[in-house]
Amino acid sequence: MALTKIITPILLMALLAGCASAPPKYYSLDMRPHNTTAPGTAIQVDHITIADILASQNIFIQKSPTQIEYYAVDQWAANLSDLLQEKLSVELGEPTNTGDTLLLTGTLQAFGQKDTAWHKDTVTAASAIVKLHIQLRAPDASRNSPPLLDKTYTCEHPATEPGAPAIVEALSRCVESIATELRNDARQLQG
Repeated sequence: MALTKIITPILLMALLAGCASAPPKYYSLDMRPHNTTAPGTAIQVDHITIADILASQNIFIQKSPTQIEYYAVDQWAANLSDLLQEKLSVELGEPTNTGDTLLLTGTLQAFGQKDTAWHKDTVTAASAIVKLHIQLRAPDASRNSPPLLDKTYTCEHPATEPGAPAIVEALSRCVESIATELRNDARQLQG
């Protein structure tokens, strides 16, 4: 009987602790094409690597210039590198003539929420931040050859409100903006 008095509260606390944790919420980028005009220069996304700080499934938050966090339950539905490669492929369009196709490799250096305004300890405004270093090469060029284009693209887009759903939407807009700028840069290489 004394053992039951000890075990029952422990089991009850364990049960309540399990009920208190929220299930994860999963997010993907908006994979609908934003730019529906025909691509001028064909670009094939070869590979995107991500910085170690972005390797978590949880969505990244830059709280201040010196402090970072991750959302507790808001996570990417897939590997961030795969999501970004798919979104860029959607935005850049399918290559129609593989002979003139440029190969894109890149490194994702920043991708997440940047808190921009606070009231006491509450975030009142946030932006999505994307920083992507891209290299374009001819399809027959080795990875050691100099790229035709070597550029870092940065986009900061305000979120409609603080929180993961609005940040993910703003991140999608940033990738679309970078894809448009990249497409313009690739046209200049060819023209």
